[in-house]
Amino acid sequence: MNKKRLHPLALIFIFAVAALVITLLVLYLFVGLRYVNDKTMELKFVGRVEKGVPVSGKIYYYDGRVGDLDAEKKTIVTENGDKYVGALSGYLPHGKGTLTKADGTIFEGDFYEGSCTGIARITYASGDIYEGEVDHESREGNGKYISSDGTVYVGSFKDGEKNGFGKTSFSDGSVYIGQYKDSVKDGKGANLFVEGDIYVGDFASDKRTGKGIYIWAKSEEYSSEFDSLFDAEVTDEFISSFLAYFEGDFVRHFSEGEKTDATTVNPFFTTFEEILTRSQLEIYIGDFKENEMSGEGKYRWLSGRVYEGLFENGAILKEEKISESEE
Repeated sequence: MNKKRLHPLALIFIFAVAALVITLLVLYLFVGLRYVNDKTMELKFVGRVEKGVPVSGKIYYYDGRVGDLDAEKKTIVTENGDKYVGALSGYLPHGKGTLTKADGTIFEGDFYEGSCTGIARITYASGDIYEGEVDHESREGNGKYISSDGTVYVGSFKDGEKNGFGKTSFSDGSVYIGQYKDSVKDGKGANLFVEGDIYVGDFASDKRTGKGIYIWAKSEEYSSEFDSLFDAEVTDEFISSFLAYFEGDFVRHFSEGEKTDATTVNPFFTTFEEILTRSQLEIYIGDFKENEMSGEGKYRWLSGRVYEGLFENGAILKEEKISESEE
C-alpha cells in the first residue's frame, strides 16, 4: 500500500511554523522578548525583559499614545514629543524625574506609577512657574504660583485652581489675602489697592459684595502701615485667626448698640482695628454690591462729615442725612 506524500506547500508551511516557533523560543529564552497587557496601568508592552524587569521596547497606551522605553538611559519618549528622564518602576515613571511635554510644560519632582504626583515644580511654556503639591499633573494642595508678570500667589489649590485660602501679591503692588473659589476672590478677604486704599470684607465672584470696610489712602499717610499689614506670612495659625476676625470684631462694626473693644488676636487685624479708631479717616462701613457701595452704610469724610443711610451704585440716596461731625 502506497503512503500519501505531503504536498510540497504543506511541507513548506510546516517548516515555516516550526521556524517561527523556534525563533519565538529563542527570542523568549535568550533575547528576553515579552508581550505584556497591563489592564491596571492601561497599556501594553512589547520589548526586552531581563530578570522580570523591562529593559527596552514599545509601550502602547490605551489612550493611543506610543512610547519608547530605554531603562539603561532611564527614558521614555512618546511619539507626540513628550520625554521623561528619571527613576522607573517597570515601564512607568516612579520616583524622582523630569517630564518635558511637547507643549513646553516641564514637570520636575516626584512621580508615582506613571504620573507626576507629590512635590514638584512645574514650568509652563508661558513662563509661569508652580512649586508645591501635585496630583496626577494637577496643582492640588498647598503651593506657590509665580506668573511671568511677577504676580505671586501662595496658598491652597484644588482641581488645578486657587481654592481655599491664599495670598496674592500682584505685580502692580496691590495685595489680596483671603478666600478663593475657582481662582477668583470669593469669601472673606482683605485687599490693598495700588493707590493705597484698603478694603476688608466680603467678596463674591471676584468683586466686593456683602459687608465691608473701605478706607481711602488720602485719609493720612497710612500707606506704610498698610504695607506692613499685607507683608504678613500666611501660616495655619494666621489663617485661623484671620477668619475668626470675621466672626467677631468684624461683625460688631455692623451691629447696633454699644460698641465693645476689639478682641482680635490676628496681628493683621490688631493693627487694622487700631487704625479704625483714628479721627483722620475717610472711611465707609456698610453694604457692597459688585464693587460699589450699595445698601445701608456709613460714610465719614476726612473733614468729619458723616452720612449714614442708603447708597446705590456708589452714590448717596438722601443727602439730608449728612451731619457735620460724628458723635
